[in-house]
Amino acid sequence: MYSMAVFGSSQPLPSPRSSETLMSELCSLLRRSERLQLERAAEGRRRRSSVDYTWLAVTPKPAFQLSPGETLELQDLCAKIQPSQCGPVILRFRKLVMEYEPDVHEVSRIFRSVLCDSLDEERGREEERLGQQGWDKQRSKSLSVMTFKSRLRINPFRNPAPDEDSDEEAGLGGGARRVRSMPEITPCEQTGGL
Repeated sequence: MYSMAVFGSSQPLPSPRSSETLMSELCSLLRRSERLQLERAAEGRRRRSSVDYTWLAVTPKPAFQLSPGETLELQDLCAKIQPSQCGPVILRFRKLVMEYEPDVHEVSRIFRSVLCDSLDEERGREEERLGQQGWDKQRSKSLSVMTFKSRLRINPFRNPAPDEDSDEEAGLGGGARRVRSMPEITPCEQTGGL
């Protein structure tokens, strides 16, 4: 078994057993579709001729077989399916075959489309997970910067820098400088209060 470092992925490698399971499911549904197709053809002949001669035909037709190239392509796609996705892929494939009852040569196309859809969904989930990790990393980085900046508190009671507005510009007429957010407080005796 190859190590995960070779592939650079945190996902477990697909097992050959899941690939075999998917291919055996394809073979069984191919046989089922072929049987149904032969039964439909026999029923059609029976209706047209109104006589049943099927008992005379003992030579079975050769079973449908995938081409070697198509078999290799489907095996390659099956090998990319994660073991956790094997069950959902089989269920989706069965549902489509039962729903549409395709001809035998269309079954492999449906199988290929189900495999490709599953791989696309897995790729999308992986991209979303990587994007979320990037977002979490960016968020933790910005939080650490914010924490660092919050440690550098500015003293609100300090004198303003020379380029800031002075009291004269604020209309206070030359007195002591003060921070704008602080209210001006004067003792009661100076204001002629009680």
